[in-house]
Amino acid sequence: MRTLLLIIAAATVFSGAWAEPKAETLPEGNPPHPLLAEGFGIDHVILAVRDLEAARSFLRDRLGFKLPPEGVVGKHASGTMNASAYFANQSYLEVLAVADRDLVRHRNATVLDFLDQGEGLLGFALSTSSAPQSAARLEQLGIPHTEPKPGSISRPGSTGTAAPKWLTVQFLPASRLPFFLIQYLDLDYADIFRNWTAGFAEASASPYFQQPNTAIGVSAIWVVVPKVDGALGTYRHLLGSEGAKVGMPDLAAEGYAFDIVRQRLYLLQPSMPSGPAATYVAARGSGVMGVSIEVKDLDAVRSLLRRTDVGAKDALQGPSGRRSLLVPPAEALGAWIEFHAGDR
Repeated sequence: MRTLLLIIAAATVFSGAWAEPKAETLPEGNPPHPLLAEGFGIDHVILAVRDLEAARSFLRDRLGFKLPPEGVVGKHASGTMNASAYFANQSYLEVLAVADRDLVRHRNATVLDFLDQGEGLLGFALSTSSAPQSAARLEQLGIPHTEPKPGSISRPGSTGTAAPKWLTVQFLPASRLPFFLIQYLDLDYADIFRNWTAGFAEASASPYFQQPNTAIGVSAIWVVVPKVDGALGTYRHLLGSEGAKVGMPDLAAEGYAFDIVRQRLYLLQPSMPSGPAATYVAARGSGVMGVSIEVKDLDAVRSLLRRTDVGAKDALQGPSGRRSLLVPPAEALGAWIEFHAGDR
């Protein structure tokens, strides 16, 4: 999970554009979310892998993501370790692996169970500006969850116990939801939320967020279940929307699209007895099948993937609804990844 990235960004990278909120910088069409308030939407997606260094090399050299140098990892108290690629829209791709198997078995056995079936997208996090308020909202909705819990991360060279850097609200297993909520401490969510457009422009120009594949952020998550009807009510309550019906021929899937602030969550089921979605359900049952990533230059991504010999399919209307490149699980550490250009 990210450390103080957003806090540092608010104080430095965005110090000019993301300063004191002004009335004219209120986000167009983005009022506070019923669950996330002034949170940013999809915070990060978690790619669980068996070998962190091998995954780091693959994502960097074959798919064009910028990650920390070899050997630089963050370690969680639950026994996992990570390395992440950060994007200008304040989302990121977390590459997660096991550092201490015995500790993970005791504190977060879900990771081991997942990796026993193979690598892939373990889950994702939604950004909330107030974990306590989100927990109260879940209580009203009757959705089983934990109370806000502090978390931290240790970096190379750090000593002693790391101070809490975030609060998370987890869903209990009975909810069967592949995500959680996260609030970073000491972060002025209201300021960043209200000055989003100017802040995003500055972030996009900052070397810190420059990705070789021109990625600027996670735009959508694809959650696949055997039957949408069984989960639809829960997602509608959580996300405060009825959702819009969608069909995805490239995945042989159908379901609903939910807008989450500036991003989107797809709740899908197989539309055919065979095809990518049906294959995923047969292997995992339900979970996060794929992720859409917006890029500045789709042609540059195409050239990169050809140069690194990564198989990808051109789609005139991919999961994002735009022209895109679809990278299948065999070419992306067990995950479907869609690269698409946006409307910016």
